[in-house]
Parts: sequence; structure tokens; C-alpha cells
Amino acid sequence: MDITEGTTDIILDLPTTNLPLETYYIFAYLKAVNEPVYVPIPGAVKELDRKFLFYYTDIQIYIGVSNFDGSDLTKGWIANAGINELHLLFVEISNLTGKTQEDFKTSLKNEGVDTKNYDEMIKYFGLD
Repeated sequence: MDITEGTTDIILDLPTTNLPLETYYIFAYLKAVNEPVYVPIPGAVKELDRKFLFYYTDIQIYIGVSNFDGSDLTKGWIANAGINELHLLFVEISNLTGKTQEDFKTSLKNEGVDTKNYDEMIKYFGLD
């Protein structure tokens, strides 16, 4: 993922699926190339003074970048921060125990799974 320094709106084409948008949820994580740390998005990295917003439609993914508290939408991407991977987890709604993404997150939390932790999510779904 090559993103120019200072980019504030990142729009990517969504990988093609045979499922309509309303049949799945997407959990997204950013990862630095040489670090075993995943940043869930929406989420923030205090050390970089950046906050990442995340939205998706049936054809595109949108990642917005602001300063840490969200008050400055012009801060943009930090190219030398080394974040260069976007990991997406598509979860079919039929496999979920809740009707909304928040219900599902609560269900996972009750089972001891942190949806902000990429490693826990892939282990829970048997993708490790």
C-alpha cells in the first residue's frame, strides 16, 4: 500500500465478493511492515498523533486520517511511519450471534475475544 505523505483520504476498491454488502461485516487493521503490531481501524496511534476512520460500501473502502483527537483533518498520512499493510477480515452475518456489528463485538467480548486485537480475531475464526 503506497500512500503519499500527507494524504488525508484513502479510498481503495473493495475486493470482489459474491456477497451483498448487507450479508457481512468488515473488520480492518493497519500493520507496520516490520512490526508485529496491528492498529484496528477505526482507531488511533497516539505516538504518531493520528486517528484513522474507516467506512466501506459494496465497492470501496474509505480510510480517513486526522490528528489524534480528530480536530485537524489536514494532518494526513505519515509515510515514514512504516504502516504499509491493510488487513481485512470479512465476517458473514450468518456466522454471527448478534444482529449488528456492536452486538457481535459484545458477543466476542463476552467470549474473551478483543475485536481490536487482530491476532485474537484470526485465532477465533480459525485463520491462524
